[in-house]
Amino acid sequence: GQPNTWAFFCSSPGRESSSPMVWFGCMDSLALNYESTATVPDPSACVYPPISGCTDSTATNYNPLAQSSDGSCTFAGCTNSNAENYNSLAVTDDGKCEIKGCMDSDNANYNSEATFEDATDCKLVTGCKDPAAENYDSRANHGNDAELCIITGCMDEQAINYNSKATQSSNDCTYPLYGCTDSRYSQYNSGATTDDGSCQLVDCTDSTAVNYNSLATAQLYPIRWPETNCVYAPPPSLPPPSPPPSPAAADPFPSPAQPALRRSDSMAVREALLLTEWLNGSASQLSYHGLVQLHASLAEAELAVFFRNNHFATITKHGGELYLLATDVGFAREPLVVWERLNQIDGDSTLCTSEFERVEESLTTTATEEAAAAAIAADIAEAEAREAAGLGPAQDEASDMALAIQLQREEEEQAQLAEQQMQQMQLQREQALAAQQGYGPAGPAPAYPGQPYRQQQQQQQPPQQQQRGNCLLQ
Repeated sequence: GQPNTWAFFCSSPGRESSSPMVWFGCMDSLALNYESTATVPDPSACVYPPISGCTDSTATNYNPLAQSSDGSCTFAGCTNSNAENYNSLAVTDDGKCEIKGCMDSDNANYNSEATFEDATDCKLVTGCKDPAAENYDSRANHGNDAELCIITGCMDEQAINYNSKATQSSNDCTYPLYGCTDSRYSQYNSGATTDDGSCQLVDCTDSTAVNYNSLATAQLYPIRWPETNCVYAPPPSLPPPSPPPSPAAADPFPSPAQPALRRSDSMAVREALLLTEWLNGSASQLSYHGLVQLHASLAEAELAVFFRNNHFATITKHGGELYLLATDVGFAREPLVVWERLNQIDGDSTLCTSEFERVEESLTTTATEEAAAAAIAADIAEAEAREAAGLGPAQDEASDMALAIQLQREEEEQAQLAEQQMQQMQLQREQALAAQQGYGPAGPAPAYPGQPYRQQQQQQQPPQQQQRGNCLLQ
């Protein structure tokens, strides 16, 4: 038979009963001993699995039927960690937190959460409340930290380690070292802490060029502005030239044919033009490329020797600008003029004071200039007279004056020679252009089809009407 299952049947003496058998057992399908053949339920016989739940009677979710704990117990209690009776297991506050503190709202130590107090809670403790201070007092609840706290540190705002809370100096301020902080540049200074913009590289700055340099800070002008060192990819091949016009479409007014220049003549013309442009751009012995290089190589407040036009001068950089020391004899009677700003290559500069401030033109009057010129002329005349008489220098600095006069004469002679060369180059250039256009001394070349009608008419005019401002056309 099955456990917890029993059966019985009824019968009369001497007779066999035909009544069905009665089976008693657990008929609950949730029970462990569920009996499907039982005909009469017996709840007391059912055996169920153990019940899990909160088995702590002090918990808010206590289950008296639970046979094993599942860790789900929740407790009510004080959830304020500042309270004396704080319960870390409590998930529901029971409103019974006990917080000790000063309950006097007029007191500086007042605690709005306090539920009880003693005589010491409302007592003021004056001291430094800043944990970073050297005299920090954890008991302090009153006082001005700016007056009571002692913090030692650097008090110079210009220093790198400046401490805004410092109340007394530590005498260990560290100041920035300016320089180029980018190791990719030649001006890189490994000891520099603050970049001063001195990282410079003069090269091609056009991103469309083949030799574009992403590190370049200024454009390189090898010859003169605006010609650059940028190299560009060759343009796509041009379409084939169109066939020559048919005789029927030829110009009814034929003109002289353009003479073909030899290759040597073309190169000579091109070189002459390049030389002319170079002379025009470098007559002052300073180019834009050289000016950019000076800016790149000279550091702020650095002194150097600058050689130009056979003269040595003192050069420096101040506020990102270049300045030359004004030592010309023409400034001998200009006490305000000390520096000459170098920002042009054609000599059109700005005169400045010892503080690098611009000297107003009103301070350099015409009378002052005339007096200075007269004094210089007198000094030159006196030096020449003494030189003609075979006398020695009047003063120790007379030798400097003589040297200045000699250099001035040499500079004037060189300027005249350069001017003559410029005029000669200009004349050669005009002659080359005239020869290239067919207006040489031998007269126009034979006509060729397609020359513009206006040019034909000009060539048919009398010779005296064909002059173009030069003496080459007869």
